[in-house]
Amino acid sequence: MQLILKSVQLQIMPISSNQEYLTNIIFKVYQLLTRLRSTATLSHGSYHVEALNQNVLVLVRHLVTYDTYSLVFNVGTEADTVDLAKISLLQEPLSVYTSSIHSRRVNGDTVPLGEVTLQPGEALVLRSPSA
Repeated sequence: MQLILKSVQLQIMPISSNQEYLTNIIFKVYQLLTRLRSTATLSHGSYHVEALNQNVLVLVRHLVTYDTYSLVFNVGTEADTVDLAKISLLQEPLSVYTSSIHSRRVNGDTVPLGEVTLQPGEALVLRSPSA
């Protein structure tokens, strides 16, 4: 398809279905994170940051009587296994609120409160019920 504007030819390239799919996923993650930002836990809660090892960091936001949210991410170049049970603010059931685009986990998946393996670059936002 070509579009001619003031004698300049522009080639309109069709978006591949793969690009469209990735764009859609990124937009959905963005929408979920934006919605999460308006929760009482994120707007008024306390936070806890901890390095579980050299490559995995966890950021927990918690507020009494509200769900707890945690961001767990692997900044390394290899898969890494960590023990989420070491984080006293988390309790079962842990569910995936959203995940990075390359994660195999999807919204609603259950994650054990124990050893979890994260792929390189994988990030999870987990929801835990209030204590």
